Amino acid sequence: SDVYPDLATIYSRLGKHTKETEMIEKIKEIQSVYPAMKITAERNVRQREPNITYEGLFLSEEGRNGLKDLEKIYNGIGFRMQPTIFQQFGLDAGWNNYKNIQDTDELESFDLQVNYSVFFNDYLEAGCEFGLENMITSDDSYLKYDIYAKGSYGESVEVHAEISQELISDNLEVLNQGIYARGYGAGLMIDPVPSLFVGFDFDVIKYSDSNEGKLYNVWSSYRFFTDTSKYDFSYRYEKTENTLVNQEVISDAPVSSAHSVAYWSPGNYWKHMFSFEYRRELWPLGRFYSGTSWFSVKYGIGYESYESVLQMLEADIFLEINPMFLLKGTLVFDRAEGYDRDQVFLSLVYRW
Repeated sequence: SDVYPDLATIYSRLGKHTKETEMIEKIKEIQSVYPAMKITAERNVRQREPNITYEGLFLSEEGRNGLKDLEKIYNGIGFRMQPTIFQQFGLDAGWNNYKNIQDTDELESFDLQVNYSVFFNDYLEAGCEFGLENMITSDDSYLKYDIYAKGSYGESVEVHAEISQELISDNLEVLNQGIYARGYGAGLMIDPVPSLFVGFDFDVIKYSDSNEGKLYNVWSSYRFFTDTSKYDFSYRYEKTENTLVNQEVISDAPVSSAHSVAYWSPGNYWKHMFSFEYRRELWPLGRFYSGTSWFSVKYGIGYESYESVLQMLEADIFLEINPMFLLKGTLVFDRAEGYDRDQVFLSLVYRW
């Protein structure tokens, strides 16, 4: 029982909040007294209270010879609750505004999503999310979903499988066509030695216009902690293959109508990316207080098959303003030759 406080802190730093909760519940069950754990236990209880969330998103993506050309603004309200410590439920409703960056055409939609996840035990988790996006102009509705399962063997091996469907939103034209992609994915993550993680993911993507794709993702990460900080050095290799090819993206050859699609669909695309992430725990600092508030900065540089250097910068912040209000924010900038992507996300959470 003396190790439970230490384990709770370790799981919090690793982001394994369900196991952190289990440790705290065990402390309560054996009626042990850990004065240093009082604040952590109170914070854990607050994290599991029902909450209402406002979410705002701005996304701008442009490039790939005009195939990526969209500006999106989302405003929505969400509700979260945990019926038990091993279940989570959420409901989100929001409004999307889409437009091409270079003109004034617009498209609006109403978005409704519900999600549920369950932790069967320490080694098995499953969840699902179902959504319906209704296009206001055409009154067309599209089903979106994400169904997943995760399993682990001990603390060092994790596998997952997923089935998902989503609308393609590279530009306004493809959104008006209502083309969607259905993905079937699986992956493996191994923690062979302390602080080192390696993984492999494979996805098969089937599009509603008869296009098909494959996505390979191989990655590794070296991660270590200090009392108040986390450092993460990562390498990632991604490769994409599609049966329908945007010939104009990879050459000056004329585009065959038989192989032309309105969204970005490279026949054979790859990229290498190296990144470094720094995360700092904010007040109050010190042991047993991890996770209350933090900020992180991530920088990545890589090279892609278009003979272009890629750079990315991401900043995240999580602030517990007081026991009732949380503030979350994210800034993302991606840059390459002929490609720009900017994203701003803001979330304000009220819990009672």
